[in-house]
Amino acid sequence: MKWILAGLLCLLALTSLFTETMVVHTQEQDYSFDVDDVNIITIFHDTNILSINTPDGDFDFHMLDDIISIDFEGTAVDPGLEEIGQHVPIQFLKNYPNPFNPETAIRFSTGVSAKVNLTIYNVKGQKVKTLINERLDQGEHSIKWQGTDEVGKKVGGGNYFYRLKVGDEVKTRKMLLLK
Repeated sequence: MKWILAGLLCLLALTSLFTETMVVHTQEQDYSFDVDDVNIITIFHDTNILSINTPDGDFDFHMLDDIISIDFEGTAVDPGLEEIGQHVPIQFLKNYPNPFNPETAIRFSTGVSAKVNLTIYNVKGQKVKTLINERLDQGEHSIKWQGTDEVGKKVGGGNYFYRLKVGDEVKTRKMLLLK
């Protein structure tokens, strides 16, 4: 569990460098935070609590029960991206099946033709595999992941994060590979 939390913290830190807004989706509602207003993000390993401190107060989320996903949105993007500053509406249609073994299909929809990057990360925040990094046409897409790394080696069972970046929009979701 400690590695899952550490991986999420790394993902939060890395992704928030290129975004303006962090949205925490929970069972009850969505919480939107301006990244510039976030004073500190703390993960308490012993209680599995993600705490976000802002000028408006502290927001505590139970990692395993409350949080569905965390999205990052904004206009600051990777310097190499062709569509710098382009807002591209994207919608996750989730991966199916989840949990999965041996493969899952990650489905999403883009509002325009744009460069798309879909990357898998482990719970330590390390890149496992880039599934796609190319321009795709507008519409629905489905990309399969067979639970392998960049060299084709099967990865161990556990939680993984998939990060979809289209234009300046970034969405991250969690999936579970069963072994």
